Amino acid sequence: MQPLARAGRNVLLKTLGEVLARLSLLLLFLAAARLLGAEEYGRYNHAASLAGLALVGMDLGLNTLLVRQVARRPSELGPFAGTLLLIKSLLALLVLGLLALGLHLSGRPLGLVLAVALAQACWGLAELGFAGLNALEAMGQEAWIKTVARGLALLAAGGLLLAGAGTWGLVAGLGLANLLGLLLALGGLRRRAVFSLRLEAGFVGRLFRDGLPLALSGVFIAFYSRLDVVLLEVMGRSFSEIGWYAAAARVVDGLGILPGLVAAAFLPVLASLAGREPLALARLYRQGLRLLLLLGLPAGLGLFMVRAPLTELVFGPAYAPTAQVFAWLAPNLTLIFVNYLQLTVLTALGRQRLGALATALGLLVNVGLNLWWIPAHGIMGAAAATLATEVALFLACAHLAGRAAGLAAPWRQAGRPLLATAAMGLALWLPLGLGLWAMMGLGMAVYAGAALAVRAVSLAELRALHDLLRPKAAPAQAA
Repeated sequence: MQPLARAGRNVLLKTLGEVLARLSLLLLFLAAARLLGAEEYGRYNHAASLAGLALVGMDLGLNTLLVRQVARRPSELGPFAGTLLLIKSLLALLVLGLLALGLHLSGRPLGLVLAVALAQACWGLAELGFAGLNALEAMGQEAWIKTVARGLALLAAGGLLLAGAGTWGLVAGLGLANLLGLLLALGGLRRRAVFSLRLEAGFVGRLFRDGLPLALSGVFIAFYSRLDVVLLEVMGRSFSEIGWYAAAARVVDGLGILPGLVAAAFLPVLASLAGREPLALARLYRQGLRLLLLLGLPAGLGLFMVRAPLTELVFGPAYAPTAQVFAWLAPNLTLIFVNYLQLTVLTALGRQRLGALATALGLLVNVGLNLWWIPAHGIMGAAAATLATEVALFLACAHLAGRAAGLAAPWRQAGRPLLATAAMGLALWLPLGLGLWAMMGLGMAVYAGAALAVRAVSLAELRALHDLLRPKAAPAQAA
């Protein structure tokens, strides 16, 4: 099967299952925001951010390394999986112990943060199984397992919230669902390759050599993704303010499902082309960029334009400040679409050191601006710092991808999608007095028509995409 056809098939299979999985989780947290109220919702997100920062130490880029290596040499799945599972399990125990010690020494309550961390650790181990299935391009099985686990989270945690169990009910439901996901993911992987918990000496050296840059990238991304919530609390902002900020961040994370799916589906294909077919890799990268710009530009502008009615509908009047946070985080959504793929192609090329350099720059920008802007502007300062961080990452990745492999800069693909997006923005800006659903329908209709009018996408390309996703026709169309 041609590279684009393989990537298209992967995107389709992952999308079918993961959209349902991510939608379930998004619905759960939107319901939690309403049922818990801003203060308790902020308290949970503060605990989740602390736990997430600590658990960076159990990943260290190992999942991405597994996908890249096994995509190149599938026979190494068994030894790699057993070694990485043992390492991640030991790291999880170490991190949980250090987190408990740190909380005790700082005088902070242990219970909620440790409970959230334990639930997150289960999902972190499950992601190793997902990475192995992803490397084998078993996207259907991976997506099915995630759908089941996230669906259980919605039912269990949602039911406990409705029963009045509060924050602890949310954590208990998530923990149960994550444990199920762990068992299913490792079971699915073991059916494809036998592995056991042991260190393979030949692989450990390669892990430290190839995995360190990926580990640093993962650490940097996790820190600048979660540090804002922690710094808001450290700098004296209330849990209610954190809840307003986290509500907007959750929506942006939920809408960021698509670029994550595309990047994850493209990684094994890009990795298999790296070093062997550079022209095919560059072509697939351009096609991926164009797809993500066609989707990311209208998504960012559309969220900005409907931020007030969306906040009112989803969260209610108590979350009115969340609409102001969206003003900064909506443009950030477009950059997330592109940055996912840029970091993915650097990893596929084996240039993970450049990815680590770009994310290190992002972390420096994020920390500096948060320390400067949060004391003066609170959650608005944190949102602006998040946007500036993504801009810095966007520019750094574009420069480094060009230097590493001569890949085209993203803005070279953006002209026509920008024209179509501008037409959509003008239609939504006109004072038509429409409600949220009418605005969304109008925006999508105008954008679709404008995209065809300026040839951002053609009917022939839509037909080719339709044929591409049909297995029998895919090779001919991709050629």
